[in-house]
Amino acid sequence: MSELRRDPITHRWVIIAPERALRPLKPAPTPPAPLDPLSGGNEHLTPHEIRARREGAGPNQQGWRVRVIPHRSPALRVEGDLSPREHGPYAMMRGVGAHEIILDTPEAHSRLSGLGVPQLTEALEVYQERMLDLSRDHRLKVCQLSRIEGSGWGVTARHAHAQLIALPFVPEEVKGLIEGARRYHREVGRDVFEDILKATLADGQRVIREASYVTFAPYASRAPFEVWIVPTRNVDRFARLDRGDLEGLAEALIDAARRLEAVLGDVGYQVVLRDLPCAHAPAAYFRFFIQITPHLQRAHPLAEVGVPINPIAPEEAAGLLRAAAGLERPREKMETR
Repeated sequence: MSELRRDPITHRWVIIAPERALRPLKPAPTPPAPLDPLSGGNEHLTPHEIRARREGAGPNQQGWRVRVIPHRSPALRVEGDLSPREHGPYAMMRGVGAHEIILDTPEAHSRLSGLGVPQLTEALEVYQERMLDLSRDHRLKVCQLSRIEGSGWGVTARHAHAQLIALPFVPEEVKGLIEGARRYHREVGRDVFEDILKATLADGQRVIREASYVTFAPYASRAPFEVWIVPTRNVDRFARLDRGDLEGLAEALIDAARRLEAVLGDVGYQVVLRDLPCAHAPAAYFRFFIQITPHLQRAHPLAEVGVPINPIAPEEAAGLLRAAAGLERPREKMETR
């Protein structure tokens, strides 16, 4: 079983999962296999489903629209007690949690950019269902939902899906986001996300798309072509979105994916939901958002001292993504410096 270990200096937790070493670290750059084990009709090739949206068919059969299965090589498992313990400066506990795959569509070799709004909206509803269900487990403190698109990042499944990991602790990055928003509200007396949107829309240079969600390149982008999708109204938690909200989010996600692929091609990128922890009280100073980070370059040496270097100004990146409104590839692929 995997183990959770905490660094005694930064208090950042890591998952030690030796069994995942059997997975390929970098898949060979071969075209997609003719058989997609995650598509409809291949249910016998996956672990037994946890949840599915379907009409008339039984479990683990064809006919589903959105399907949830356990990860075949889970980093964490839901069975067992945490058994926390300490040894000198070190803290550790058993690798208890959840690691699920949510399949957005039964269509083989699919991608986020190719989904329709109704299909992705239904998938987003299932994301909500699974996060709410896992949040009822008192051992689990936060649900981390992400997806990886395109090449790179160690992608082994080219099928539109999200990964949901529930952790028995709140990662330092999540704590930092929430504490930073709380501090801004305490010191300035306003919602930092509201101020960010006002400044971004007033300036206009970093805006990519404006609707019920604003898609933009953040002012202090840590990576080239980093994109945020932020709701225009104050919604602190993803689970609070209604059907109309989810449709707007689906439109924004699909649009962002198409723009990134039009400009960058098949470069891999990660989509992460930034949300409140499970048992966190409602927070007027925070709102959930989507962060998209393309995988364009290796870490610069200065990244080792905690100073990211972004070689492409967010204003330039946003301009190129705005220009991709027609969603056609530029004459030459954007050079990643």
